[in-house]
Amino acid sequence: MPWLLLFIGISCIITAFLMDRKEQIKERDDFLRLQERFLLKAQESGAMELQAIAADLSGELEEKATEIFEQMEEKLAEMQKILIAATKEDADQSAKVVKNGIKSRVASGSWRQREEDILKMVSLGMNAEAIAKELNIGKGEVKLVLSLAQSGDNGV
Repeated sequence: MPWLLLFIGISCIITAFLMDRKEQIKERDDFLRLQERFLLKAQESGAMELQAIAADLSGELEEKATEIFEQMEEKLAEMQKILIAATKEDADQSAKVVKNGIKSRVASGSWRQREEDILKMVSLGMNAEAIAKELNIGKGEVKLVLSLAQSGDNGV
């Protein structure tokens, strides 16, 4: 009889150990599933965060591009006004003829206007060659006006 009790006791211990082992395996599997779900949610939230950042950057880029285009249109309108004024001035000058039939290069007050045109074109970002070409004057004349303007002597 004691052998029977001993056998039953050992069987209970082995059964308890095996059941405890099954419980540990189940808990570990549950933990792994929870960990996997957490990683998936973290990936999803990371992707959503990246999408939000991309949307913000896209909006900022669109605003900046719109701003730059507006500035370009304003400068273009100013340049068109200058060119129209210069064209009218050239037409007025070509209408005035000096004794020998040579076109007068400078009519009264036109140097001041030309100086203003040159300075305005420089402020719009044009270089001396482009200004000389647009106004149909020498590059040296443009450089002279610019150097006098820089030295503070605008009385050309």
